[in-house]
Amino acid sequence: MTPEILTSPAVPVPTKLLLTFTEAAALLNLSRSLLYEMAADGRLGPVPVRFPKTRKALLGTDELLRWVSARCPPRAVWRAMEATR
Repeated sequence: MTPEILTSPAVPVPTKLLLTFTEAAALLNLSRSLLYEMAADGRLGPVPVRFPKTRKALLGTDELLRWVSARCPPRAVWRAMEATR
């Protein structure tokens, strides 16, 4: 089920499978530094994807949208929710 806010014409649904922190922060209407802080302290549910030999961290669009639909629980809660999915 897609949340109403994500289907609003004012909020474009991303077409990329993976988003940079800058893109994800813009989608969530947060600053990039806050998103990094949330990832570091466990408030960001989705775990960033890191490719070998790169420093770039990306977030899965589908998981990020599901996380928002679940009302942005902290990582420990989010992982438990995803495990039962």
